[in-house]
Amino acid sequence: MIPVVSTFRESGSDDARPVRVVTYVLRYDDLLAGGEASFIVDDASLPFHIGRAPDDSPPRRSAPARLALPDRWASTEHCSIERVGTADVVLDRGSRNGTLLNGERVERYRVLSDGDLIEVGHSLISYRLVEAHAAAALPAARAETLCAELAAVLRDLRRIAASGDPVLLLGDAGAGKVSAARAVHGWSGRAGEARLVECDAATDIARDVPLGEGTVVLVGVDRLGDAAQSALQRLVEGERARGVRWIATMTDDPFAAVTALRPDLLRSLAGYVGRLPALRRRREDLGTLCGAILREAGIARASITPAGGRALFLSRLAGNVRQLRTVLRAAATLAGGEPIDLRHLAPLDVAERAPRPPPTSVPPVRRAPTVEEIINALQATGGNIVRAAECLNTHPRQVYRWIERHEISLEPYRR
Repeated sequence: MIPVVSTFRESGSDDARPVRVVTYVLRYDDLLAGGEASFIVDDASLPFHIGRAPDDSPPRRSAPARLALPDRWASTEHCSIERVGTADVVLDRGSRNGTLLNGERVERYRVLSDGDLIEVGHSLISYRLVEAHAAAALPAARAETLCAELAAVLRDLRRIAASGDPVLLLGDAGAGKVSAARAVHGWSGRAGEARLVECDAATDIARDVPLGEGTVVLVGVDRLGDAAQSALQRLVEGERARGVRWIATMTDDPFAAVTALRPDLLRSLAGYVGRLPALRRRREDLGTLCGAILREAGIARASITPAGGRALFLSRLAGNVRQLRTVLRAAATLAGGEPIDLRHLAPLDVAERAPRPPPTSVPPVRRAPTVEEIINALQATGGNIVRAAECLNTHPRQVYRWIERHEISLEPYRR
């Protein structure tokens, strides 16, 4: 599916400013449908309402400030994302089945942080705060990703693919580095003529390097010993490999204070450096990935229970895409056409949940809140100072100081 993205710019802003991205990840009732839509929501679109669509059409932005879901378990006016004080919050709007944030029920509202997962009926929605330049890459990413950071890397890889310059891809094991390397070769325009050779760092690289033009993917180059790195450096700079496009992958950071990669080899391989985000940093892609994995396995229909879905999508997924593929395929087979449940996900460490980022991941505010923002926070929290402080990203004592300074009475807001 093609992400549906609307863009905006604010006066005086730059490409590093935080942009709010709301993504429809998937519906539990149909795992093959995958993620379908990603929206940039500016302040003018708040409150941003989420609820059931009147028909079974794909999830869509039915209005500038509304996301309509094809989900019979969702209420027509289910929840909304609003600005309270200086924080983004999700508010349940009296929905029939409730709103969950990271698997926990929202009693009235919860402050949102980057990477949070909102559950509406049987639909899963992600809330992200990303840099504007990364969000701008989403339209070109098409069906490849709904993650802004990965979209930005793919945009750069497309641009550099035709150049022949060396590429160094970094990321956790199972994050998709080799797949990205194959994509670069495919985008290079030489894929029909030049060979693609993938060499594990433990093999005889010199034997496998193609003569003439071609692409060599060096998998796990940081695992080479010093002597092997020296030999590889001579090969990369030698006449025999002239016209060869080098793409190296590694899990460690070669720019750290202590690194296993020789400086001269790093300089030869790091023409462009792409860092692929771990799966736990791109949960908005889980729906797309689940659909692709199940189709590859020849599975025509699959669903998951809410308990199973929460376990899958809130786990650490330390093995990244590789772990997701292994666990999901086995679970679908064990389910035998029934909804995948918690018991089918035994290989997944469901007890080890990813920690929720602290509310400070909301864009920091470098000014005191206005009187209106303070009053909004007090209204939303029923005059609860601790909760109001959370909305205002400050300490309760500071809220009392602002209340005294602006001569605000608490009584009208306390329930």
